[in-house]
Amino acid sequence: MIIFKYNKMKRKLALLTAVTICTVGAIIFLHSSRKNECNVLIQNVEALAGDEILTPIHCVGSGCVDCPIITAKVKYVMSGWSFNE
Repeated sequence: MIIFKYNKMKRKLALLTAVTICTVGAIIFLHSSRKNECNVLIQNVEALAGDEILTPIHCVGSGCVDCPIITAKVKYVMSGWSFNE
């Protein structure tokens, strides 16, 4: 009778240990996935907020056209790639 109770208690302890390990693993997994999602969201916001000027821009002269680089009025705004630069 004592052996039967010992085996029953041993099974309960093993089950409790397994449930505890699964619970801790699930909590760690959920916490890490939320952190990764947060990092991805922050990177997306930074990418959208970043400057979209990908080509070189040159502002020449003085006139009535807004230059996107500086806050001045210029005569010409040239954009694009050049082999001379």
